[in-house]
Amino acid sequence: QPIPEVRPIAGWQSVPIIECGEPLVALHKYQGRNMTIRPQYFTQGYRSASFEQEIRSGVFERLLLAAHALPADYRLVIWDAWRPVALQQEIYNRFYQQLCEQFAPLSTEELEVLCQQFVALPSADQTRPAHHHTGGAVDVTIMDDFGEELWMGSGFDEFTEKSHTRYFEQEENCR
Repeated sequence: QPIPEVRPIAGWQSVPIIECGEPLVALHKYQGRNMTIRPQYFTQGYRSASFEQEIRSGVFERLLLAAHALPADYRLVIWDAWRPVALQQEIYNRFYQQLCEQFAPLSTEELEVLCQQFVALPSADQTRPAHHHTGGAVDVTIMDDFGEELWMGSGFDEFTEKSHTRYFEQEENCR
């Protein structure tokens, strides 16, 4: 069944976030047979990144269900979960700088629109945070028993059209 077209939600950053009260769960102590933690931003040397990954308890429960539903020779890999605002800013700044170098003729406004297709605008406003700052977003993949991550169509933070939800639904992209 085809993936439905995802349309951008105009003004998503103006939708207030209400604190749910769920605590953050430190994921490293749950690493084991069904789950591996590979903190990508820490590994890549981002100054504001932490080795420890945390996620809201409700999301953690769902991750465990997903991990246990995998075949015996596969495990869930957590790449990134809760982020402080400083890390979100650092990710945004790095990608924005790459875009500036790659698309020098574009205006600031055009670069910002392009950047925000892949990286949420950092926000210190607790009622309108970027998704990862809520503790409710997580970046995952699947790994086999040989330590090889399954190919999902694009790499971690591959900020290209291949990362769009429906990219591989288009016949010309499946060749």
